[in-house]
Amino acid sequence: THVHDTKAAANVGIGEPMYFVAQVAVTLAGGTDVQAVLQTSDDNSAWTTVQSGPVVATANLKAGKVLAAHHLPIGLKRYIRAAFTSTGTFTAGSVTAFICKDIDAQQYLKAV
Repeated sequence: THVHDTKAAANVGIGEPMYFVAQVAVTLAGGTDVQAVLQTSDDNSAWTTVQSGPVVATANLKAGKVLAAHHLPIGLKRYIRAAFTSTGTFTAGSVTAFICKDIDAQQYLKAV
């Protein structure tokens, strides 16, 4: 888990909209499921979960699978981090998380 120090005392998330994104980088094997969460802290010690993605079963944890894609909420504290909770022991694969300005939210209509 990587911690980002925003250097701001409070209200991180005010201003230009940003997104928290978590996704599978390399297809996961083993284990049962994974959930991505965004957490915040005043002191880099006591953490509060502010956003959670769905619990995703291993069968669906293929490379490129988005585990979470949320606007950063107003009211984040100085420190923020992504964390991944899992059930079981994974034998291969990796996940990643990042904050970005835009996300791929293209939706396609089905042909009639």
